[in-house]
Amino acid sequence: MVYRTLLRVAERFLSRDISLDYLGFVPYDQALPKAVMRQQPVLALYPQSPSSRSFVTIAQTLWENKPQSGIDGNIKFFWRRLL
Repeated sequence: MVYRTLLRVAERFLSRDISLDYLGFVPYDQALPKAVMRQQPVLALYPQSPSSRSFVTIAQTLWENKPQSGIDGNIKFFWRRLL
């Protein structure tokens, strides 16, 4: 539901050259609030938690499917900083 909402907003307000791809979701588990309270990444504190495994899967998908070289403007800089 969140993805569909973001997709509609992106289609309405962003350039037609930008698309959003669904990469998955991060499930809620008890490791998340514990990590937030300790102000540490959930992956560092609880690497085997469901949320940590989801972050790893999403990161691997992003790494394996690097953005197209034809992307210009702010989105290109966003990807550079992210990866």
